[in-house]
Amino acid sequence: MDTPSTGYLRGLRSLERELVDPVPLAVEGTLPPELRGTLYRVGPGRWDIFGDRLHHWFDGDGMVHALRLDGGAATYRNRFVDTTAFSEENAAHRRIYGSFGTTAPGGRLHRFQRRKARRNPANTNIIVHAGELLALCEGGRPWRLDPRDLSTLGEEDLGGVLPSPLTTFSAHPRWDPATGDLWNFGAELGRVPKLHFYRWPAKGAAEHITTVTLPIPAMIHDFAITERSLVVVATPIVTPDIPLALAFGQVSYGESLRYRPERGVFVGLIDRATLQAHWYRGAPFFGLHLANAYDDGDEVVVDVSTYDDGGFLSIAYEMMRGPIYTGTTGKLRRLRIDRGGRPIAYETLVDHHFEFPRIHNDRTGRRHRMIYGLTWDRPTDMPRRPIALDLDSRTFTSAPEVAEQWCGECVPVAKAGATSEADTWLLTVVLDAAAERSELQVFDGADLPAGAVARVPLPHVVPFGFHGNWVAEAGTEASA
Repeated sequence: MDTPSTGYLRGLRSLERELVDPVPLAVEGTLPPELRGTLYRVGPGRWDIFGDRLHHWFDGDGMVHALRLDGGAATYRNRFVDTTAFSEENAAHRRIYGSFGTTAPGGRLHRFQRRKARRNPANTNIIVHAGELLALCEGGRPWRLDPRDLSTLGEEDLGGVLPSPLTTFSAHPRWDPATGDLWNFGAELGRVPKLHFYRWPAKGAAEHITTVTLPIPAMIHDFAITERSLVVVATPIVTPDIPLALAFGQVSYGESLRYRPERGVFVGLIDRATLQAHWYRGAPFFGLHLANAYDDGDEVVVDVSTYDDGGFLSIAYEMMRGPIYTGTTGKLRRLRIDRGGRPIAYETLVDHHFEFPRIHNDRTGRRHRMIYGLTWDRPTDMPRRPIALDLDSRTFTSAPEVAEQWCGECVPVAKAGATSEADTWLLTVVLDAAAERSELQVFDGADLPAGAVARVPLPHVVPFGFHGNWVAEAGTEASA
């Protein structure tokens, strides 16, 4: 048995250093000159709050990283999102709040009294919509940032649609490819778990569309849209049916989750015309991310990154102290849901770990040729190298594995003059543990085995984050 690697732990150290002013960066290789814009990335910046270490990868205070590329040159800056918890704990010089996977500090009575004081770390995704730069985490509302210097402007309530800091807004909104409207959901915990759906036009007021009841109290991280439906995949990572310890603040949300395969998977199709929800039950798996969904006649096709068990629940804790021993196995699956009621059909697209799936422009709702993501070769490792799946040929390629290097999510950017989704650059922030540095790496999505075409060393090690997006300068966006 291979000894689990612990070099990745360098990417799980807190980073207190903020670079408010842009820092020019050296370039190794050649940055494609057509890349003109900003790669925004977000993730936990600190897990150590005045000597008190948080327990789970998802817990850390959000930090935004902005890499601006301009015709072969690059600059970098980074700042914390100045959320309520971040500000109050800095003032108090101690931990005050619980987190996704870490119980609030103090005794039972104190935790009960503060049971509604939830940390929203704003650490999961960062988007630009309706002229606003927004840091997202499904634990609360979005936080608005100034794109010029990444300073925090405040929470976004969508014109009163999200009335309370306890109102949630998922980290995985989706854009309607036909209208450009942003759709999203927010989860409501409780005895009757619910999802609230929202629509936010690029120009116009956001609105609450509908509320649906979940058939099981599942953790819902992502969703998709098709021309006809909103698509939810509820996997059996669930809280207790009556979550008393969670309700009374005695455990965190993450600590209360369990894998219950006997409950199965439920796929919900919410009709966009009638707003009626229909649920279809299938065989169990665990999954966080939906790659894409689209209508195919009277069927809905959904591509999902899946795991065969609930091992990830332990991994996200084990990785914080290392090494990872639990392990899990994963694959990219295609689900076909027949609106007429036939059993859900399952197909394996890649019998390989496939995580952080991305499609061109993140516009779900139509057929896509390419899905990009990360894979790894050992179940006790973390995601580490880019992978590209061609859905037409059902073949995949991957970048070489480099010892002591771990890639983050790959953000696809269409090449100049692109005529297909294969004409894509992939941008990823990579930890090089041996060199004690992080760097931007750019891959040619059509030739991953060749390795990175450019490397841009960063001023410090960037802690492992989650998601990001490319925002092109006006007039430079290619299409595919």
